[in-house]
Amino acid sequence: MLMMCVMTTAAMAQGIVPLWDNVANISRQLTFSGTTAVGSATIYGEPGTTKITGRIFLQELKDNGRYETIVTWSSRTTTGSTLSLNGEAIRREPGVTYRLGVTATVTNSSGQEETITVYSTPVECP
Repeated sequence: MLMMCVMTTAAMAQGIVPLWDNVANISRQLTFSGTTAVGSATIYGEPGTTKITGRIFLQELKDNGRYETIVTWSSRTTTGSTLSLNGEAIRREPGVTYRLGVTATVTNSSGQEETITVYSTPVECP
């Protein structure tokens, strides 16, 4: 499993996109405005996409080294090929590391669904 992650990271560094069937790309970013976490994501479907459902969530790095979901924003759906999501979480703890998660279900014209979950680069609250 670790080898696959390393190969994917190396492939992405070379500009090669992961091989997903219905998902063209998922951009995601977590920033801070003071102690407010600001998350945003855009899900791009491949040509022929008929529906995208997406949800973003905020995770906090715990002392045991695992991430725990602390905020989940409502899911949204579009019948287009692009879906943008945004959320804010106030009063985050300075010095704590957070990451944004994105779960997307993309449906093509044949009715085939593909569900992907990806994460942003971890960010420490200032």
